[in-house]
Amino acid sequence: MKYVDLKAELQWLDGRHHINSGGGFTTYDGFEAAAWIMPQCWTHPALETIHREHPYLEFPHHFGAVDLDGVNLNPDWTPTRRFRNPPPSPWRRITMHELFEAAGRSFNLWDAVAPIGRIFPANKYVPRLWDDQGIGEPGASQLFGILGTHTEGGLDADVDVYHCLLHGIGLRDSAPGGDLDEMLQMNLQEALLHASSPEVEFAPCNIWPLDHAWLYADDYDFDGIFIAGSEQLIQALLDCPELEVIESTLETDPWRHWEDTARFDQIRKNGHL
Repeated sequence: MKYVDLKAELQWLDGRHHINSGGGFTTYDGFEAAAWIMPQCWTHPALETIHREHPYLEFPHHFGAVDLDGVNLNPDWTPTRRFRNPPPSPWRRITMHELFEAAGRSFNLWDAVAPIGRIFPANKYVPRLWDDQGIGEPGASQLFGILGTHTEGGLDADVDVYHCLLHGIGLRDSAPGGDLDEMLQMNLQEALLHASSPEVEFAPCNIWPLDHAWLYADDYDFDGIFIAGSEQLIQALLDCPELEVIESTLETDPWRHWEDTARFDQIRKNGHL
């Protein structure tokens, strides 16, 4: 791993239209296809019971600190932006589609990749452990393995790893070890370990190979991971059973119409154009 020049490594993104998000770069420009990878969600029987009996209460804020089979939930618990290992039984994985169904709502990509409050704006009815942006294992390894398959050099290929905490400061000079912007270079396998390390306070906003064949984007405004690349890459992600992947299309992805208010709102309301 090494620090590299921030401005030089960002030049390939000059002139590309990108979503106005909180940090890093998310763009469809120059790629054949794109998709959103939904975060892993975990539910526990105790949470399901509590929310059935008290649908308007937030957990754990109304119940204090609780240990549910090895997972400690407390009023100060805050999800972190990194991959995690699955919690023990009887925790079970639940997909975003199932989460919407449990709430009596139809799946909507806008609500799925936007902050969780937009899914449940009144009471945050969320019967699961929320791992913000995290897809967990084995999904994380599957994702990076697929990216490696579609990268010259595979998991040994060098990639840029971009940390940016504030949108719009990406063209600033970066000092090694700086608190805000920094650009690191490492191989793809190392990038997986870096993103999942408990010693990394904030997960990378972007990862891309040096030939710019694909773009990985993870932003605090997105409760999902954005991948843009070739049609073959996106299809491989869609075919992966360990990942819940939603293809980005002009008809169903509101973020493709960020600056077209009418189309953006239509998809937000109806789930499609």
